[in-house]
Amino acid sequence: MNIAIVKYNAGNIYSVDYALKRLGVEATITADKELLMKADKVIFPGVGEAETTMNYLKERGLDTLIKSLTQPVLGICLGMQMAVVEFARNVLNIKDANSAEFDENNLPKTDSPLLTHRHYLHILYCMFPVQAAGAG
Repeated sequence: MNIAIVKYNAGNIYSVDYALKRLGVEATITADKELLMKADKVIFPGVGEAETTMNYLKERGLDTLIKSLTQPVLGICLGMQMAVVEFARNVLNIKDANSAEFDENNLPKTDSPLLTHRHYLHILYCMFPVQAAGAG
């Protein structure tokens, strides 16, 4: 299986790569459009700053490429938030859609927050019910 990790010079890219290696999976860290399009699966890591990340992606045309990929794309943390926001803005036509976490970082406020800390807790509970239930 050919897995590509989107390189955007921030975040937990190498942590994701290391986790995959521990599972016996080799991945390619790349910003190369051809390699991303040819990958069987693409991972868009997180833990980064949204504005810097978007500037890096836009400068390389990766912002539009990622939206056009037809293979499975896993967004982690910031990557997942950006994917959900872009989907809401461009598919659901919620033009001011944003993440509540972005708003907290002094980015433009929105009347259409898509993701809040409550959503993260729900996602964690669904993924890890025993651990999340005891994490009061």
